[in-house]
Amino acid sequence: MENIREKIDKRDEELEARFLLGMKGKKNIVVVGVNPSTATIDNLDPTSRRIDNYCIKHNFDGWILINLYPQIDKDVEKLHTEKNDDLVRLNLKYIECILKEKEITLVAAWGVSIELRKYLKECLYDIDTIAKKYNHQWHCFELTKYGYPCHPLIRRKGFSIYKTRLVEMDIE
Repeated sequence: MENIREKIDKRDEELEARFLLGMKGKKNIVVVGVNPSTATIDNLDPTSRRIDNYCIKHNFDGWILINLYPQIDKDVEKLHTEKNDDLVRLNLKYIECILKEKEITLVAAWGVSIELRKYLKECLYDIDTIAKKYNHQWHCFELTKYGYPCHPLIRRKGFSIYKTRLVEMDIE
């Protein structure tokens, strides 16, 4: 039987925010980053390609990228200085639709970038509240030396996302 995956690419009308990106299967990995880059489902960036390849090597048939904050920008330091509450509300609505699913593995992957804006930790708290509502445990690829969950593109001697098994983590 052929594996059929559903393409997901949810953005706002102005193309300034992305809420979901992925190839949804039956057993999905849901990776939480800080903010989306300019990737589209038909033009994946290095992060989304790496996650897609990770799924193939680790028996997931689908993946979905979500973010603490949905503003599209390749440079995380250019995020809004103050959060846009309307964007956050819409982001949480889409995230809840994904986290209602039972066959997902929730993976933290925001790295130290969560410290760049105060509101990013508030957004994480909101997402964690939804995750707890649906009894999802947090996982990560690995923790940085400062205790943050590694981003999939991390470059560190001896680290390879493809050789890494997910580990459970507590975000408290």
